[in-house]
Amino acid sequence: MSVVSGAMNVLADVKAGFVSRTDVAEAREQLTAALLADESLPLEVRLLLELREVEAGFVDNKRIGRLIGEAGKRH
Repeated sequence: MSVVSGAMNVLADVKAGFVSRTDVAEAREQLTAALLADESLPLEVRLLLELREVEAGFVDNKRIGRLIGEAGKRH
C-alpha cells in the first residue's frame, strides 16, 4: 500500500468515527518522511516539515544537514 493510500484509509476511518491515534500518527510519520525525501518540493516546504518534525521530537541530523547545505547554496 502506498503512503498516500494509507493516509487516505486512515482519514476514511476518522470520517467514519473510528479514530486510532496510533494509526493517525503512523500515517502522518510516513507521509511526512515521503514528503521530506521528495526533492522536487520547494525548499521552504521541506524546511517547514523538518521544523515540525523537530518540534515533535524527531531529529534526523543527516537530513537536516542536507537541508542546511541546500539552503546555503541558494541564499
